Amino acid sequence: MGLYDKKFDFGFPIDARKALSAVLIIIAIFVIAWIFLFVLDLFKPMAITAVLSPKQLKENEQNSVLNVTLTNVTGKMAKNVEIIVQAEDASSILVDADEIAKKKIEVLEAGAFKKLQFDVRKSPVKKVLPGSYKINIQTEINGQQFTKSVFLIVQ
Repeated sequence: MGLYDKKFDFGFPIDARKALSAVLIIIAIFVIAWIFLFVLDLFKPMAITAVLSPKQLKENEQNSVLNVTLTNVTGKMAKNVEIIVQAEDASSILVDADEIAKKKIEVLEAGAFKKLQFDVRKSPVKKVLPGSYKINIQTEINGQQFTKSVFLIVQ
């Protein structure tokens, strides 16, 4: 009675092929569930959306408008939500005629959104070189931090 004899059996009540099929089905279910959650997360609204208009400033243009939409994605009503907008090169690009712009929303219901506008302009006292300038938008809603960046192109 050797290990490789056909009569030798470990005593498992199920066939190995059936067990492998069951394991593969369970793994496939987990993979499909993970993909579903990933795709579902793509359709979730973002807390901050921002658009510059125009996105590019020509040599003779001085300012652009930053349209920011702030959405409460936390599921609870938020109070005193502060939005901070600042260019990384704050000496070259000003927001609302200052280096840092702050606006406050008193009440933002769960799932609701507010639209805000900021004036983005080249510095009147410094020569602004052609290139791209990063503008950061930050907020905190119900203890959760959210950030978004956009780029202003100066030609």
